[in-house]
Amino acid sequence: MNINIIISPQGITCLLLKLIGALFIANLISIYLKWELGYITALGFVPLFDFDQEYNLPTFYSTLALLYCAVLLWYISVENKNKNIAHSHYWKLLSLLFLVLSFDEMSSFHNQFSRLTKLVFHNITSIANGEIISQSRFWILTYFPILLIVGVYFIPFFLKIPKKTRKSFVIAGTVFIGGAVGVELLGDWYIIFWSEADIYYALLFTLEELFEMIGVLLFIRALVTYISNYSVNPHIYARLSFVPSDKSKKQ
Repeated sequence: MNINIIISPQGITCLLLKLIGALFIANLISIYLKWELGYITALGFVPLFDFDQEYNLPTFYSTLALLYCAVLLWYISVENKNKNIAHSHYWKLLSLLFLVLSFDEMSSFHNQFSRLTKLVFHNITSIANGEIISQSRFWILTYFPILLIVGVYFIPFFLKIPKKTRKSFVIAGTVFIGGAVGVELLGDWYIIFWSEADIYYALLFTLEELFEMIGVLLFIRALVTYISNYSVNPHIYARLSFVPSDKSKKQ
């Protein structure tokens, strides 16, 4: 017996929204338990769903979502290469980039850049002392130039893709970076000026992670829509096959 599951833009958006919504509600409950009722773990519920912690279900979801982006981008690159489309290698490079982002989400490797940033900016007192940005967020000062270089490199590709896809990419990227950098800096400045985390900081961090999740969701929707509109095979299938065992055949 074969089961074919068709992945459509509407279907994948609906599914991911439900998952994000469930994680968001669980995170809000964990915030209430931790900051209002004083339960640090609540039998493991708080660390399992807290957006401000690593190696839990929200992190696992974000890792898989970024990995799914990498798979879709690779699929598009292979299809475009088979059709002899000139800029197919850009899709492959994007796939590798999202593979790295997926690994980074899982391992928090970007925090290692904080040490490098501290060495680079050690002569600037306000930065070195954490007066403008805390040392735990130093990675932003290293990532931002890399982001600009990568952005410039992909400009020719960006101008060649369909206008609708280009617009969707801009919206998704703006939402994601708005959370990953913009809202994260707001939370960082809150800690600098108020000197300690509290429920309001937890809500800011929730907003940051929510922006990132929605940004990735919008990017996935854009990729699936692109495949639906421009692929030779407009549907993506997840095929499950069930083969009866030898024992069942004998019966």
